[in-house]
Amino acid sequence: MMDEGREGMRILTNHPGQEQSPTWKRHSTYLPVARMGYASSIMSALKLYGLRNAYDCVVIGAWRSDFVFGLLQGILPFRKAPAIMIDCLWYDTGTPIKRHARRLFMKIMDRGIDRYCVWATREIEAYSRAFGLPPEKFVFVPYHTTINGIPLETCEGDYLFSGGNFQRDYSTLLKAVRELPVRLEIGCTRKDLFEDIEIPRNVRIRGYSHKDYLKMMAGCRINIVPL
Repeated sequence: MMDEGREGMRILTNHPGQEQSPTWKRHSTYLPVARMGYASSIMSALKLYGLRNAYDCVVIGAWRSDFVFGLLQGILPFRKAPAIMIDCLWYDTGTPIKRHARRLFMKIMDRGIDRYCVWATREIEAYSRAFGLPPEKFVFVPYHTTINGIPLETCEGDYLFSGGNFQRDYSTLLKAVRELPVRLEIGCTRKDLFEDIEIPRNVRIRGYSHKDYLKMMAGCRINIVPL
């Protein structure tokens, strides 16, 4: 929430939550940013970077284009705009070489970011240790909801629903429903999570828009979160 002294603050953001929040809409300009593809991510980051000095603050997510934006702010010798990165869901995985390269990249990008918002207090210590980032730059913000403005009617449909791209144990879930006389709908856009898994005939996997994702949850018999 912004106090009265911040009414005139100009915010540039690429976060889709802006579309769902009346408060964000009143105080910010929304610039949709591509999340997939290297070329489109670089172009999106350049757009953000080019507009940054017309605003008091830039609020970005933690997608590929946002890391590029932070890198541009960190290495180019021009005025740096105050920047806040939210939705920080990071994983310290891969080979030692990849982990070392990621850590180096994050430390350079960190020069262009002023604050990181995380959804769990333990992530402050974990992220700062794993990626070599200053712990004082992290701020814990409880997770928000993003269903404003979307009319939803709950009902008990004829299917089960599960969704999410991260920290999901879909392998166990698929084994559990393989022989059941029920349809399972999975909302996920990461094909790599299912590369070595045989998909049962009663399971369908696809990506959904934010609006359709919420409707699928509202209309399912059971909503499953396989952690």
